[in-house]
Amino acid sequence: MFSGSSLLETLLADRERRWRSGEQMTSEECLEKFAGVRDDNESAVSLIYQEYCLRAESGRRPTASEFLNRFPGHADRLRVQFQFRQAILQVARKSVKRTPKAKRTQPGRVGHYELQRVLNRGQTSTAYEAIDGRSSARVVVKLFDVGQEGRSAFILQLRAKAQAAGKIRHPNLRRISGVGLWKGEPYLVSDFVSGMSLAEWLQRHRGAGEIRQSVTLVNKLAKALAVVHDAGLIHGDIKPAHV
Repeated sequence: MFSGSSLLETLLADRERRWRSGEQMTSEECLEKFAGVRDDNESAVSLIYQEYCLRAESGRRPTASEFLNRFPGHADRLRVQFQFRQAILQVARKSVKRTPKAKRTQPGRVGHYELQRVLNRGQTSTAYEAIDGRSSARVVVKLFDVGQEGRSAFILQLRAKAQAAGKIRHPNLRRISGVGLWKGEPYLVSDFVSGMSLAEWLQRHRGAGEIRQSVTLVNKLAKALAVVHDAGLIHGDIKPAHV
């Protein structure tokens, strides 16, 4: 028997695979077939939003109004998803247009956090290893580079998601400990975890005899994601470098 979260994960993965092979099942068909997903509002919204994203990736240019009209019972939750997506896309477009000279210089501090080194730099954010000036603990400070357009919506969504994520406690998940603004730019604070990423581990362990350890890693990852999804959150960017 599948739990609600595992059923949704399985359905989303299978649907994406089928969609890319040409078998494009609509959300109405999926919800009709899987009552467990249909009867859970958050799962249903995730399924509907997936269709929007798949259609957008295929170049069909879906509109939010179309999906709001198709699923009026989920309109409020869908509207929030679409607003957040739009804010993220606006930030990404502005970041791509910036020249190297326009990039912000690395700050020495963000609030009471002393930044030590860059851990990861993306199009819309930079993650730093930092020291919490109050507790001397090592943390990760993720500073977002957000333009004026769409900033308010982005900050509201970030705060809401950080608040929900901050309540999660799991041994295989980094704890979200804070969210705030630094000179008008939003930032997120989480636990620092030492060690190599899964991407690095995979580079070093490619030989036979690693299957049991690989299964253990995947099992831990799946259980951690199930906890995240049960809290109503979606990671959205799972890959070995982020594990």
